[in-house]
Amino acid sequence: MEKFKSILTEIAVVLVILLIIFMASLVDIKSRESSQTSKMVNDMQITLQQYKKSIDTLGDTVQKESTELQKLKNDMNTGKREYNHKWNDVVVAYNSKLSEYNSHVNEYNKDIKDYNTKYQQYENMKKKNENIIQWIKTIIGIN
Repeated sequence: MEKFKSILTEIAVVLVILLIIFMASLVDIKSRESSQTSKMVNDMQITLQQYKKSIDTLGDTVQKESTELQKLKNDMNTGKREYNHKWNDVVVAYNSKLSEYNSHVNEYNKDIKDYNTKYQQYENMKKKNENIIQWIKTIIGIN
């Protein structure tokens, strides 16, 4: 009976040691994933900042062009009474500026859409990283 108890005790000790080793390996795997995810989150954050700067610059350009278009439109309306060569030049300038403005607005909208998509990916990665850290704390028993 004593031998049986000692064998069961040894088996229990071996199982506990194996369980601890298994948990340590899981924590190691998750911490490796966490560091990779952290690097990816930082890279995405830098990319998002660059997108934001680009969008801000493009937004300023669109705003300036809108002001210029409004000025050209006012010039067009004031010169409309007397149809002459100058009015025709203003109309041509307005149309070319309008097409340039439309292309910049389309580019701006596309960049905003891309930024929103990247931001959602960033938030998901950030949340995943926080979940990994929470999981490790739960396994270790800190939580």
